[in-house]
This record gives sequence, structure tokens and C-alpha cells, in this order.
Amino acid sequence: MRLMARLAHEVRPAQPTPTLRYLAGEHAERVAHVWAAPHGAYLEMPAQRRHLAHVVLALGAREDARKLATALTGERADVVARRYLGDPPVGFVKALGRIGEAAWDGVDYLRLYELFADEGAASVLMQTPAITVAVVKALDDVPAALRVHAIARHVAGTEAARALGDAWTAIHTVRGPGVADAAVARWVRATGPERLFAMAAQDVAPLRFDPAPFPVHPDMRRLGGTTALEDAGRRFRNCLATYADRAALGTVA
Repeated sequence: MRLMARLAHEVRPAQPTPTLRYLAGEHAERVAHVWAAPHGAYLEMPAQRRHLAHVVLALGAREDARKLATALTGERADVVARRYLGDPPVGFVKALGRIGEAAWDGVDYLRLYELFADEGAASVLMQTPAITVAVVKALDDVPAALRVHAIARHVAGTEAARALGDAWTAIHTVRGPGVADAAVARWVRATGPERLFAMAAQDVAPLRFDPAPFPVHPDMRRLGGTTALEDAGRRFRNCLATYADRAALGTVA
């Protein structure tokens, strides 16, 4: 009986069970190669250790399956990380315990790893109780200057992240780095997403424009802010409505 049990174990195909496919996602076949069905040792591991196994296997660790299984189930997480990941950024391994139960795609693990190598992003992630793929993608999409927890916590997804990033880039390009830094200093005081984006809109189109960087011609009247700009636009539209058809007919010079 012992011989038959051993033989059955050795010939068992390394195919993932439906449970494993659900839990390990795209990593299921690699996991099944290390822990054959019914994948007991893998399924008994805490979520953090399973995620670490996914990362190690996704990198294509070249080692005997039994040695790999022993290391991934028996050694401390930080020891495993140093052996297979080299020198992972501080906080990355612990963060794997706050990303849920189900596996992430390899590209999302890599994105999380790279964000922990960025000081600002790492600080945000360390203060985030539950890290999701959406949080990671949004944080990856904003400029480094906006990777501040007081700002990032109000950015719910990639579209919001890109919009806020575009606003900051416009301010930085048009009005200079000093004004962009001042905008970030204001934005950290936002109490919610609506307030944050209202602040960004005000800084992109301020009520008062900065002084002109060149002498204003005496025959021209400078527009001092968004109110004056909107008023000029309204008068221009009224002018078009009144005279465009006449100009088209050639009845006005």
C-alpha cells in the first residue's frame, strides 16, 4: 500500500484543479508544477505567502520543484524574498499581506514592486490599509510629485489619476515649477475628491492671472483672470451671432 501510494503521488499529473485556477489565476500551472494536486501545502499557506510564491514563480525561478516548495513553505518570507528577488524594496513583502486573497496578474505584481522602489509611492502604499490593483494603477499613473497620501487617497482610478496628472503637468509647463509645487501644497489639504479636483481646476484656470512676462501694448487691454476671459468670450460669441451672416453675405466690411 505504501509503495502504491508513493507511486500514485509520483505519477500524478501536475495539472491545476478548478480551486487552484480560481485562487492562483494565471499562475495556476506554475503552482501546480511545484505543488501537485490537490495542492494542499499551497492552499494552506496564508495569502501573503501565496502572493510571494506567485511573484517568485512568475520570475521563472530556476530551481528543483521540491527545493522551491520547501523554501516557499518553510522559510521566512524575507529570506525567500532575498533569495529569489535579490534585494526587494522595503515594504514590498509586507504589502503582499494587504492585497487580498486572489492572485494578481504578473504585470500588476511588477507594478507594485516598482512603486515600492519610489519613495513617495512607497509612503502612500504603506499608509494604505487595503491595496488593490486599482489603487496601484492609479498611483502609477500620477506624476511623482503627486504621490502623497493626502492626495492619492482621493484618486479613485486611472481616469481620475490621469486627469489630475494632466492638470499638474499643465500648471508646471505653463506657470512654472514654483506654482506647481504651491498647487501640490494646496491640494494636500483637500477633504475629498470633489474638493481636490475643484482646487486643481482653480489652479489650471485661476481667477487672477499672473502678471504678463512682457510689456503690455497700450492699445491692448490685458485680461486679468478667468472672469475677464469668460466675458471676452461671451462678447465675441455675441459679435459672431450678430455679424457672421452679414459678413458671409458681404454686407458688412
